[in-house]
Amino acid sequence: MTNRDDDIEKALSLRLSQNAKKMNYTLPIDMFDCLRNTSCSIINGSERKVVSPSGDFKDIRWEKDTNKFFTPVNSGLEKRVVPFANYLLKSKIYKQVLVNFNDAEGHDYSRLLPSNLTFQGPIQYARTKSQRDYVTLFPLGKSFMGLGSRNVPLERDDLPFEKKKDTLVWRGAPSGVYFTNFNEKKSARNTVYEKAPHTHFSKFARLSLIPELSKKPEFNVGFTAPSNDNYRKLVDYLKVNLPTSFSPKMNIADQRAYKYLLAIDGNDIPSNIFWALMSNSVVLKVESEWETALCAGLEPWVHYVPVTNVESIEKAINFLNDNIDLCKTIINNAHNYMSFHMDLKYRRILDYLTVNEYCKNLIDTTHITDDYCFFTSDGKL
Repeated sequence: MTNRDDDIEKALSLRLSQNAKKMNYTLPIDMFDCLRNTSCSIINGSERKVVSPSGDFKDIRWEKDTNKFFTPVNSGLEKRVVPFANYLLKSKIYKQVLVNFNDAEGHDYSRLLPSNLTFQGPIQYARTKSQRDYVTLFPLGKSFMGLGSRNVPLERDDLPFEKKKDTLVWRGAPSGVYFTNFNEKKSARNTVYEKAPHTHFSKFARLSLIPELSKKPEFNVGFTAPSNDNYRKLVDYLKVNLPTSFSPKMNIADQRAYKYLLAIDGNDIPSNIFWALMSNSVVLKVESEWETALCAGLEPWVHYVPVTNVESIEKAINFLNDNIDLCKTIINNAHNYMSFHMDLKYRRILDYLTVNEYCKNLIDTTHITDDYCFFTSDGKL
């Protein structure tokens, strides 16, 4: 039996940034403009407000009647930020918390934040490994990363591994993101608008690998067209230039009928990673820089099989087909890993510890007055 105390301690250590483990300072509002090109916002529990450098989140307001933050907006970042802001208040966290719950926010905060003091880094649901110094991980709310959500369905996989189809399956959107040397975020769906060359697609994991895999008749792999209009030009372009890369949509139950499930980055983490790890199939994961609070502790050849390209996928499947006991061990390890993160009593403790540890070393200077030190607010005589 695994010692859950050790599991909690390990998971907490993985979630916390190096900044959060030492003394750091809240970012003054008058310095917040340094994060204008990010989706960061500040949740100030003591003043009951949420602000951002770009002026977003005007639809987030404090309701005295319910004693909660509220937004009438049914989509977007507001729906991610509001539940977290209310969670902080329920947890009696009143310090100024920096949060960024947008997709694929892989910014180099060491270049964005002022360097004269150690300022707080943001809390994000996903980060790159290179962001571990500044970014603390916290899962999105139950609608996104909770048991019963679209990404973590309640339905069990009751089909034994031996009775599944001996091949690989994947479906997903032609999404992807990368950052330039100037800390500028570029998305796959905008490459067509910018008239980028076709070779530009090599910067995106899905656009470089999925078209090649879709040429292999033994694999059931292909893009599906998102309903989001933002992808329309990219989808039209791909259907003309890479027509074989698209396949009919498949639900989760149908994908679980295959022995091998591919997990490959979209805008950040693979959106299928959680339900895939909970299935009775082996996850073949394209190695990635991205991690979340729920998958930061995953280990290759323990919880999943690492792959990089078409050749490595073919070799992995041939090897796994000859090593069924290893497949079952990997599946069992993945189940044990996810069972911890989906257990309410442990998740509740871990989430609470995360926000408390984030704030423990945080020196909140937002309420400090300078009347005692200076004659004027700018410190000049």
